[in-house]
Amino acid sequence: MTQRPLPPVIGATENTLGALLAQTLRTSTIPSPRAWVYLNLAVGGAPASVIEATLQLDTDEIAELEKDLIAQGLLHAPRVLSAQGTAGLDTARALVSDATRSLTDGVSEEHEEIARQVLDTIRTNALKLLAR
Repeated sequence: MTQRPLPPVIGATENTLGALLAQTLRTSTIPSPRAWVYLNLAVGGAPASVIEATLQLDTDEIAELEKDLIAQGLLHAPRVLSAQGTAGLDTARALVSDATRSLTDGVSEEHEEIARQVLDTIRTNALKLLAR
């Protein structure tokens, strides 16, 4: 039996997880998966450089996202959540947790760790390719 190459498997999984996240966020005040990642990083105190690298956005694109989040009342200023933003993020985290709770059912802790290691290696390799 011919095994499927790993990149298409990862791509299909990424697309499905992205769709699940987008569907889940529709019932929250968080407007998009990109905003979800930004707000989670911002509330954790991540510097702008980490947010840019994680989202693979440049400074201007981050500034535009921040402008939108400020206009929506989710941020007071760049990387500073408003009370509405904090409450919305808390609610969205609960929704995402409920939606994703069963994703690793049937996967052993050992296999989860292997998956983390493999995905971290692939992400690192992809970042090296992007840096060329």
